[in-house]
Amino acid sequence: MSKTQVFFYDGRVKDAKAHWADDTLKGRALWHAKAPSSLRIRDVVATDRALYRCRVDFKVSPTRNQKIVLDVVGEFSIIRLLYKVNWYKDELDASSSLYQSPTKNQKLVLDVVELPEKPKIFDELDKEVIGVAGPYREDASLKLTCVVSGGKPMPRLRWWRDDKVIATLAPLDDGSRLSLLELKIPKLTRDYLEAVYTCTADNTPLVPPLRANVQIQLYSLPSGHRYATHVTWHACVLTSYLITHVDWI
Repeated sequence: MSKTQVFFYDGRVKDAKAHWADDTLKGRALWHAKAPSSLRIRDVVATDRALYRCRVDFKVSPTRNQKIVLDVVGEFSIIRLLYKVNWYKDELDASSSLYQSPTKNQKLVLDVVELPEKPKIFDELDKEVIGVAGPYREDASLKLTCVVSGGKPMPRLRWWRDDKVIATLAPLDDGSRLSLLELKIPKLTRDYLEAVYTCTADNTPLVPPLRANVQIQLYSLPSGHRYATHVTWHACVLTSYLITHVDWI
């Protein structure tokens, strides 16, 4: 299998030529020789996702290799790879070291997690809901859809009321890059007045879930009266030019 060297550090050289990086890491990778020595990569991007191997060659001692599994989140992360000196992208076959010492190879998996976008909530008319849903009539039904775009791996979606999970969508990669989870309430009662629901999206335990909240508003019917079918008003009129007040009874 072909190999692509992405970084090199030569401890025998004392000037800037001791460091070399290919175009994919140029300006983002730097070797720190002071203990604990490490290769540091800034501004991780999705194209850094690959299989890596670190190989250290000595003049006399056998070559050493280190295997590390990394889970890198976001584009602002700094990766510290705590071994030296040659870093290769893609899987490599075993080969002889620079000084003819036996070479052993191990693999490093760099896993870059792309965070999803913040959840958006839409109502039955596909209108985005921001903060407050409704007002709905009491006894009416409700449907809210939480929509999340992107994420690698695909995110898990959950609807919450207070601290209780009421609906969950497991990560599903169908190629659409969209995740949708519906919240359905067939009949709204007074118990739902000003209730707060939260949709969360997460695809890594290293970052708190992204969330969007919505509060339900209702037109409540009068207590003890379901529907008013007939209303009779009785008026009391004072036959005077100076009317001080009128009482409705």
